[in-house]
Amino acid sequence: MEWMFWRGPGPRKLPGTVRRDLVAQFRIDPDRVAGLRYLERRGAFAGRPVRLVRIFDPAIGSMDLTAIKHFEQLEERSVLFEGWLEMNGTPCLKDVRHSVHAR
Repeated sequence: MEWMFWRGPGPRKLPGTVRRDLVAQFRIDPDRVAGLRYLERRGAFAGRPVRLVRIFDPAIGSMDLTAIKHFEQLEERSVLFEGWLEMNGTPCLKDVRHSVHAR
């Protein structure tokens, strides 16, 4: 898992484990996955530390990526997948494309 704390806040390219999970579990085209980005923040799940993540496509909508620096700034309707990354890099993701975009 590539933890890049030195980069500071802001959207990042997806780690390899997340890219593989999106292709294998959710059947997302690898070319589309390459364009996705994510934001993260510290969190906890079942008493253990994790990194909470929100995955989005910057090509959809009129997002100003230079203005989005933090997890909370990403509009809910822009989120395609959300979940967490275990500290060993294992992703646990939920598809929220239909529930969020149906509103």
